[in-house]
Amino acid sequence: MTALRGALAFAAALLLALLALLWLGGRELPRVREGQPLPAPALSRIGGFGETSFAAFRGRPLLVVVLDTECCARAAGAAERLNRELARRDLAVMVVMVDQDRGRVDAAARALGLTLPVVEDPGRARLGEAFGHGGLPQYYLVDRAGRVVLAAIGALDLESKDFRARLEPLLSPAPW
Repeated sequence: MTALRGALAFAAALLLALLALLWLGGRELPRVREGQPLPAPALSRIGGFGETSFAAFRGRPLLVVVLDTECCARAAGAAERLNRELARRDLAVMVVMVDQDRGRVDAAARALGLTLPVVEDPGRARLGEAFGHGGLPQYYLVDRAGRVVLAAIGALDLESKDFRARLEPLLSPAPW
C-alpha cells in the first residue's frame, strides 16, 4: 500500500511538472535580452524598396515589432498608431513580418494601412537565431545607442502607463 501511494505521488508530481512545462512553453523568453545590442541583419523592405537594417536607425529610439499576418493585426495597428503619434519626438517604429508568403505580407500591410517601415524575414531566416522562434508578437524597444531596453513576447499594450514610462526617457522633448 505504501509503495502504491509513493508511485501515485511520483506520478502526480511528474504530471504537474509536465503541465508546468507546457504552460511555460508558450511563454518563451526572448533571446535578445535587455542591455544587449540589437542584432542588425539586412532585411528586405516590402514593396520593392530595397533593404534596411536596425542599424539604419541608430541615434534614434526604435521599436521593433516582430509578427505575422495570422495573429498580429492588432499589434501592427498599435505600432502604426504609435509611429504616427511619436514620430515628431524622434521615435522610429519598424514591423518585421515573418510570413513565408510575400504576397500575403504585402496585402496585409496595405489592408492595415501601414505607413511605417515594414520588412520581411520569411520564416525568421535571418532573425530566428537572435530573436528565437517562440511566440508572436515580439517587441524590442531600443535606445539611441542600439541597446535593447525592453524585450517582450506576447501581448504588450503600447498605450499602457508602464510601457509609456519605459518609452518616455528615450524620446526627444515634445515640440511646442
